[in-house]
Amino acid sequence: MERRELIGFLAGFPLLASLAREIEAATEPTGVEEGAVGTKLLYENGQVKVWEFALDPGEAIPMHTHTMDYLFHVYQGSTLEVSFPGDKPKMSVGLKDGDVRFIPKGARHMARNTGEKRYVEVLVELKKQA
Repeated sequence: MERRELIGFLAGFPLLASLAREIEAATEPTGVEEGAVGTKLLYENGQVKVWEFALDPGEAIPMHTHTMDYLFHVYQGSTLEVSFPGDKPKMSVGLKDGDVRFIPKGARHMARNTGEKRYVEVLVELKKQA
């Protein structure tokens, strides 16, 4: 997802419009740290981290832990196979364009795109304020 598309999407929601303006004014981040929960870090400030999460068919993101509550918006849906540590069974999740989900912190998993088309979402981690 292009930066301008992200800004346009966020600007369409009154609660996220100020975040869109802040992203527009900021410089682009230069890299993604180890343990990333997305494939590209798009933006970070004191309240949120915004990630692009994109997987081509057959591609996977490694095992990672979500240390913050997060929500995501699906731009291009597909089927993801989600694997968990230990003996927990894998889960197949069909996500379609426009789906939005909220997940509380603490999830540990990996995901593989088992569908036939590219999967793209924007994931927003919510930092806790002291």
